[in-house]
Amino acid sequence: MLRVEEDPVTGMAVAQVKPPPQVVGQEKPQAIRCTLLGSTIKVQIIDYPTARLLLTPQD
Repeated sequence: MLRVEEDPVTGMAVAQVKPPPQVVGQEKPQAIRCTLLGSTIKVQIIDYPTARLLLTPQD
């Protein structure tokens, strides 16, 4: 069994999570889509409406 200091999971407490600055504009979904297609970001937290928008087919 691992000790607390050996725990391989890193993160922060929920109380430490702050809302990101508001991003306004039509570039937001495209910017998020690009980060999801890239390989540099491992975790991304987005709001529900934007997630639904990202799941709709593009033209």
